[in-house]
Amino acid sequence: MTDLKYGVHNPNLAQHLNQGRQTLKQSEQQLKDQEKDNQNADTKLADAMALLRGK
Repeated sequence: MTDLKYGVHNPNLAQHLNQGRQTLKQSEQQLKDQEKDNQNADTKLADAMALLRGK
């Protein structure tokens, strides 16, 4: 059987590539979520420092 999407004749390889692609998508989403969390933490830290300085 040929997987035209990847041009391979090995269905196990095609499945492995699909799983890798899915894992990559999940990792990219986790990274975006972490970056958002970091931005929120930076904002909270800046606010707290401003309060401590009395500004």
